Amino acid sequence: MVEDKGTSAPILFRRLPRIGQMRDPLASEWNLDLVERLSVHELNELIDFSQMNEIFQNYLEVVGLPVAIIDFDARVLASSKWQRVCTEFHRKNEQTLVRCLESDVILSRQMLSGKPYAIYRCYNGLTDCASPIVIAGKHLANLFIGQFFLEPPDLNYFRRQQEEFGFDKDDYFKAISEVPIVAEEKIPAILNLLSGLAHQIALQSLAEKKARAAYESVEKQVHERTRELKNSHELLQKLSSQIPGVIYQLYLSADGELRMPYVSEGVNELFEVTSDNVQDNVEALFARIHPEDVHRVKQHLLDSAQAQTVWGDQYRVLLPRQGLRWREGTACPEKLPAGGVLWHGFIQDVTERKQAEAALAETRLKLEELSITDGLTGIANRRHFDAVLAMEHARHVRTGGSLSLLLLDIDDFKLFNDNYGHVVGDECLRQVALVLARHTARPSDLAARYGGEEFACILPETDARTAVAVAEGIRRDILAQAIAHKGSRAANCVTVSVGVVTVKCSPGMRVEDIIVLADKSLYCAKSNGRNRVERAEVVFRAEDAPRSIERRFVKLVWDESFCCHNALIDAQHLSLFQLSNDLIDSESADGSPEEVSRVVGKLLDEVVRHFHDEEQILKAVGFPELEEHADEHARLVEKGVLLLQQHQGGALCFGEVFQFLVYEVIQNHMLGLDREYFPYIRE
Repeated sequence: MVEDKGTSAPILFRRLPRIGQMRDPLASEWNLDLVERLSVHELNELIDFSQMNEIFQNYLEVVGLPVAIIDFDARVLASSKWQRVCTEFHRKNEQTLVRCLESDVILSRQMLSGKPYAIYRCYNGLTDCASPIVIAGKHLANLFIGQFFLEPPDLNYFRRQQEEFGFDKDDYFKAISEVPIVAEEKIPAILNLLSGLAHQIALQSLAEKKARAAYESVEKQVHERTRELKNSHELLQKLSSQIPGVIYQLYLSADGELRMPYVSEGVNELFEVTSDNVQDNVEALFARIHPEDVHRVKQHLLDSAQAQTVWGDQYRVLLPRQGLRWREGTACPEKLPAGGVLWHGFIQDVTERKQAEAALAETRLKLEELSITDGLTGIANRRHFDAVLAMEHARHVRTGGSLSLLLLDIDDFKLFNDNYGHVVGDECLRQVALVLARHTARPSDLAARYGGEEFACILPETDARTAVAVAEGIRRDILAQAIAHKGSRAANCVTVSVGVVTVKCSPGMRVEDIIVLADKSLYCAKSNGRNRVERAEVVFRAEDAPRSIERRFVKLVWDESFCCHNALIDAQHLSLFQLSNDLIDSESADGSPEEVSRVVGKLLDEVVRHFHDEEQILKAVGFPELEEHADEHARLVEKGVLLLQQHQGGALCFGEVFQFLVYEVIQNHMLGLDREYFPYIRE
């Protein structure tokens, strides 16, 4: 560049630059490292740096000087190409790179003092100039022009530098020779020009940013205030394409016609129909809904239109490619001035959720089954038994039907375990449970493991005759299994004793009372030799329900198995049965306390007479346990006399007297302990 004739302006370059040899600093490793480590610069929001890079490169092509915007951390934000001596030598060597960056920072900080520009010779020997970029009163970065000499370079200085840092001598000095020498007096004008240009571009970018923000704010307000999605169709399409579902509008006209003014492209995946097809013919979408669900979906839509409430439904679809899937739809109705209704809604795929819910329900069902199932036998456990018996008791109170309960006990099971081991014992329990399950086949029946070797069967709406038949069937079936049991006192194989009770439930009867009665029957079966069924017949009057135990009566039934084959003892035993039933009848007929006490006294006299006669017979046959047996007689008589006195004085209810006479005297003693002497007195 030279001056015109007649002027005194000096030339710009004393040595011309070689632009073709320059390199881009933005992609240099050292600059990318700074970009990665530092946060995004504020100028990124204000300046289009791609446009600035192009302007700076054009400036380089025209003027011949590299130009760049550099922040206070020496990070290059925008730039033309740089001198090769910088990009390939000074900024590639770690030590000289540190010098370069320090020089950039020092030059940047000089701008903070408010100077319009500064000229600085960097630590690596080249000259740089800088001018501050101030936008809206804020100093954000600096505009650099540099990598030139103001006078011919000191080659000795650069030779020492080349030797110190190991640069290739020929290539390094060739790069030094490419650096231009600039007339210093031209620098201020160039800096003012470029800083003004950069400032104007930044201001323009700032103005555009503010205008864009203002536009976006206005647009957002418009979208928030309008309910017509057609005005934002293009934006909605972009948004809906990113949503895994269907955004739609459904319109119901005043004359009942349905159509879809808008439906997103998601309908292709969720219903395997095109949006254009559905908009023209909404029935194409309804045709995909499962036949069992489509009527409900349409009816719910009509209900939503009438009540102006949000519509929501889950339904199945049958698709040609995907098969059976689940969909969930929601929509908010809007009443239109013309009388129609417009829904704005969303439909999504909930197949995986429904499958997970089904799996969870199945797992919950399995857990519930486990919680009510005995882990060893596979039938109901005690917890479930208690719950079902309570439920059936309450139901039978309402219906007045007959409820039967069976309690079973494996005879001498402890000896079975002792002889065969617990593994075989567990298998025995499982076999018994299988038999019970076969004999309780009605949906309402329940077989349960009551505890240990005890089992129970609940037989709803079952009379006494049928309950006994079921119990006998179970007993015979278990006997038929022929499970060896050498320790049994009843047979050479596994047997069970069964207690049966059948009741007419009433509000005054507790569940515990039913179990007690069944347990007494089971005890009777065990006492009578095992491998048998015993039944307690219960009579309960509904009108007496609020009263306590004295109104819950058992009718004693004589069985030939009770006989010891001694005529006197058997006759006395039978007489005690009859007197006990007379006592029951006396109380059931609302007899006076005096009448009841009379019958009790008569029964007690008969007991005393029987004990006396029995002791004489046992003495004659030499029964070895006579003394202990007589002591038990004395205890029972003493207790009976005391209870009778308390009852006559009004201090004791009839139920306790009855409990003593029937259960302690007759069932436990006469039908239990007395059997020990049977082998000694058989005639």
